[in-house]
Amino acid sequence: MNVKKMFAASTGVLMLATLITPAVNGAANYGAELTGAYEYAFSKGITTMSSIDNANMYGEITRGQLAKMISNWAEKELGTKVDATKVCSFTDTNTAEGDLAAYLTKSCQMGLMGQGIDAFRPNAKVTRGEFGTTLSRALWGNKYNGATPFYANHLQALKDAGIMTKIETPSQLEIRGYVMLMLQRSSAESLINKVVNTGANNTGVVKAGDLKVTAAAATNRRIIQNAVSDLDTITLEASQDINLEKVVLERYGYSSSSDVEAVWLENSKGEKVTNERSLNSKDEVSLTINRDYRAIGKKSDLTIVVKTADNTVNKTIGFKVKAVESSAKNLDLSSYTPFTYDVTAYTGSKVSVEMKGSNRSYHYTANKMYEVARLQVKAPNSAVVVKGFSLKNT
Repeated sequence: MNVKKMFAASTGVLMLATLITPAVNGAANYGAELTGAYEYAFSKGITTMSSIDNANMYGEITRGQLAKMISNWAEKELGTKVDATKVCSFTDTNTAEGDLAAYLTKSCQMGLMGQGIDAFRPNAKVTRGEFGTTLSRALWGNKYNGATPFYANHLQALKDAGIMTKIETPSQLEIRGYVMLMLQRSSAESLINKVVNTGANNTGVVKAGDLKVTAAAATNRRIIQNAVSDLDTITLEASQDINLEKVVLERYGYSSSSDVEAVWLENSKGEKVTNERSLNSKDEVSLTINRDYRAIGKKSDLTIVVKTADNTVNKTIGFKVKAVESSAKNLDLSSYTPFTYDVTAYTGSKVSVEMKGSNRSYHYTANKMYEVARLQVKAPNSAVVVKGFSLKNT
């Protein structure tokens, strides 16, 4: 592929190259493609190194460095805007090198990186799968989310568009020169026009359809003091397939924020779809949906799960949905009815578990099911619900 020729078709994007000429004395060591990619990246401010030899073209890129490059590129080439109202806080921002800390926040508020995580890991190396996912989201929003593994659809879309030609090794560490090259390929006029026309580059999501949120109480349920309890089940019904980004909950009832240690959401399979979060000073908690669970189709049930503190007996706690961020254009909370729950102490009996059956030796075959254990659970004085067991291979 003649990348320089293809890029030259972009509307006047090489004009800056005639005004600022980077030093490419070492170009013979890099080849025409990487040299052209460097010249493009320098003209766009994606790299500020005035010499290709200083641009570390074959160096492995870190997450912090990618945050800076992808943010600057998306802003200048796609017109992607920062959502300043979006809260992006990471536990390891202070470990970022140089001026990169600001770009951790910027890339997150653009919806490109740092979504639904507590630690950004700015000094960790970036794999091809991770970079491809980030670039795909910059171009097409969440269109290719939802696959397993998470990067599969993103990489295939980039390959189909002629941007990323080698996707067979997604765990390969990405290098700076190839990042510049793929950003240059992404800036071809036809691709830029496609992104601008769909509006995907401005918000990361093309808003469409309606989303209605309702809730059902956990009947005959009380919250257990100093323990984990399931509360309301939230039902999200949409007029078309949607991606769910975030749910904001507000605590209410005869209690305070200190009575709640953590809140999170689980799906109907009991899988955590958000990280555990504590309440803020406004008695609210913002729960970002983990990326593997964002594609929810037309309907999804999510359960509010809470871990309470000690000394909360006789108090009441409930949560109501304050806001929902999704790919739906319209949100309807008019039929949403929240519930409160009494907090009580647990005085149940101990549960005993016995292994049944004899020891066995297995020769496992792929794609076959085996019975490896039988367990007997005894709860003498009360009914219990067993959610699962953890087994260790000894």
